[in-house]
Amino acid sequence: MLKNHRSHIKRIWREIKLAAFCVIWLVSLFLGYLGFTIYANQNQLSFSILDRIYLSLQLISMNSGVVEGNVNWALEIARYLVPALTVFTAFQAIINLFQEQTQWWHLWFMRNHIIVCGLGRKGIFLVDDLLPKGFQLVIIERRINPATADHYRQKGVVLIEGDATDAETLQKARLSRASHLICLLGDDQQNLRIALQAYHLVQGKEKNSALTCITHLISEDLFDLVKKSELRNNQDDPFVLEIFNIYKRTAIQLVDRFTGQNTLPKQIVVFGMGRLGKNLIIQFAQRMYSEKKSEKVDILVLDKDAGVKVKNLYQDFPKLPSVCNLLPIDLDLNHRKLLKDTFVEQFKYESIDQVFICIGNPMLAIQISLSLLELPNFSGVPIHVRLEKSSGLVDLLKDPMGTQSNQALIHPFDMYQQTCTSNLVIGGIHELLAIKLRNNFLENLATPDASKQLEIPWEAVSEWEKDANRQQATRICQLLQAFEYIINPLSNWDAGELTVDQEELIGMAKMEHELWCQWKRKNGWKIGNKRDEQLKTNPDLCPWEDLPEEERNKNVDFINNLPCILAELGFQIDKNSYQTPDDLKSNIAQERSE
Repeated sequence: MLKNHRSHIKRIWREIKLAAFCVIWLVSLFLGYLGFTIYANQNQLSFSILDRIYLSLQLISMNSGVVEGNVNWALEIARYLVPALTVFTAFQAIINLFQEQTQWWHLWFMRNHIIVCGLGRKGIFLVDDLLPKGFQLVIIERRINPATADHYRQKGVVLIEGDATDAETLQKARLSRASHLICLLGDDQQNLRIALQAYHLVQGKEKNSALTCITHLISEDLFDLVKKSELRNNQDDPFVLEIFNIYKRTAIQLVDRFTGQNTLPKQIVVFGMGRLGKNLIIQFAQRMYSEKKSEKVDILVLDKDAGVKVKNLYQDFPKLPSVCNLLPIDLDLNHRKLLKDTFVEQFKYESIDQVFICIGNPMLAIQISLSLLELPNFSGVPIHVRLEKSSGLVDLLKDPMGTQSNQALIHPFDMYQQTCTSNLVIGGIHELLAIKLRNNFLENLATPDASKQLEIPWEAVSEWEKDANRQQATRICQLLQAFEYIINPLSNWDAGELTVDQEELIGMAKMEHELWCQWKRKNGWKIGNKRDEQLKTNPDLCPWEDLPEEERNKNVDFINNLPCILAELGFQIDKNSYQTPDDLKSNIAQERSE
């Protein structure tokens, strides 16, 4: 809290610093002018206006401050303030002139900083989210726009122009002292090269200061291959590899949003069968399968090659037809007239529950949205539109030309803003799990107040509530690791039905309770006869053996539900079989050769 307050003050100061210095300079020179005016009147001297201005300016070089007789208050202040401001301004100028040397000096003393490789859209969103939270940042970018560089340097960021895949560049960024390395280049192979380079550079680093390398991958095949190394690292290894994909994470968030409170649509429309559209359908189908829904959902897919892409999707995911009917409509979405005619013909009698516009062209996305609003059967239908806020077109969807019906529900979503946040990127699967745990808890309460709480986005949830869910997510990962289980990307859609050995089940439930007690006691809670938030007492803060059977069963049921919870997030639990990044490198090379 104190750190956030300080960073907020620093941000305000950076914004007003230039104006404040200008005001102080003007005030000090005015005091000099006023002081010489009073001095001339007191000593009956005839100083013209230009003389007084000249004498005030001479205070900068300390040539006019020494005068005979009494020195009035204004001149007394000015003859000390102006030279002090001169020295300070000169010092700032020297810092700006030797800015690069200054940043190397700053970098030399950095520890536990975050290195961000790549300052594209993902990198900018992430850096802008990290800065207000007080993190020390080093950015590596091959070519940095001078205006952007000045903007971030003023905020205390160290920028290094160079190739992040080069070992020397990573060493310049003090990789051995960093806490996180985040690879956000646009090319998957370059991101992997950075990760593998970093792995070799940090060997010998102490485990208690391990480097967490977070790598963004777009290729789904490569993502699934590399993801097998996430959370599998040897406990003595100072390198932790984590992978994320913005398309999968956006799809998970969208599915969570429109399948909340156990309500599932019967018919949805997906525009665009690119990476986002494909992931959306897969995540939705996996959720349907894990929840064992008896009724199939119709998914209308509109894309130029919808038929071919749907056929490939059926081949890649054989269980998909058991929960979804994919209805492809081959249509060039750029052909506006044909698009509108298809809308009228295809959706005239259709009852649509949800619409997802997943195309990357913002103008086309808006055109489709406005065309849908003209159809009467789309009144009140939620329309989720992929649209970056930086495009400046979001306001058009809020009230397009003042004609939008109050019943129309258009929800623009920015993929980069939703997924490239400090908590989701640095928190990784732990943050996703924390969000899921909160949603599940509120859904199981099934009360009006819980329903209102579910409508609050994760970003707006109070910090203490976030922390409680994050702590629970961390305990889950500790439990799985302690019993030699790992988390992998979901490949087996039946993974949610995994049953843990009874002895392990009881052991994990007991460990969960003990870790929960440790966390509670650390935060000032103690055992008491009743649950009291103000007194911080809870009767369950007792040894496992003394815990009531009902509460023990709750812990056991929670562990039993873990496979299902993780399956809904696109992950599965497997027994550990350790794979080093060197093994990973050879596997990737073999995959490419095949």
